[in-house]
Amino acid sequence: MGNDPVAPKVLHVLDYSLPLHSGYAFRSQNILQCQRNLGWHPCAVTSIKHQLGLKNNGMFCTDEQIDGIRFYRSDLNSIMTGEYSSQFQVVAKLWSNLKRVIAIEKPDVLHVHSPARNVLPALVLGKKLRFPVVYEIRTFWEDAAVDHGSYRECSWKYRLVHALETLACRRVNHLAVLCEGLKQDLQQRGIAEDHMTIVPNGIHAEDFQPCPADEEFRHAWGLNGRNC
Repeated sequence: MGNDPVAPKVLHVLDYSLPLHSGYAFRSQNILQCQRNLGWHPCAVTSIKHQLGLKNNGMFCTDEQIDGIRFYRSDLNSIMTGEYSSQFQVVAKLWSNLKRVIAIEKPDVLHVHSPARNVLPALVLGKKLRFPVVYEIRTFWEDAAVDHGSYRECSWKYRLVHALETLACRRVNHLAVLCEGLKQDLQQRGIAEDHMTIVPNGIHAEDFQPCPADEEFRHAWGLNGRNC
C-alpha cells in the first residue's frame, strides 16, 4: 500500500457530505478534520445520494476540495436510466467510483460510514485488494426507515436491511459505533465486544467563546440588570 504507517491515508466512504447540511455531514467533516490534525491523510468518496441531495442546483462537482480535504463524487450522469435512485444503482455506481478512487489515492484503510449499502462495495474491494475496512454505524437504517414511514418493522425490507447490516458487521475488520445502545444491540447479534469501539458525538469547545450580550434580546425578555 506504500504509505507511511505513521501517517496513514484513510479513504472515507460516505452517503453525502458538506456542502449539504445535516448531523451526518457535520460529524463526517469533523472526523476528517480530526484525522488530518493527527497528521493522517483523509479523503472521501460519496455516493450518488450526494448529487440527489443537491437537487440539481448547479453546485455539483465530481472532484472538489472542502476545507482542504478532497472529495470524489459519484456522478448520476453515467448510471442507468429509469429509477436512478434505486438501491441497486446506488451500490453499483459507488462500487465503480470507489474502485477508481482507490487506484488514484492508494489508501491504507477504508473508513465506511453507514448505511449498509456503502459498506457492501467496500467489503468486496477491500477483500480483493487487501485493504482493512472500518465500518462506522451512527444509527440502524432499518429502524430509521420505519421512523420515516418507508416500510414497516419486520417487513421483508426491514429484515433484509437488518441481515445486511449484521453480515457487514461480521465481515469488517473493526466497527465504530455512536453509542452504548448500538453496541449492545450488535452484541445481541453475536458481534464480539472487542470488535467494536464507541465514538460518541462531541463538540469543539473553541467554537463556543464569550461574546457581548444581545441588548435587544435582553430588553425583550426583561433581563436588563441581571447577571445572565
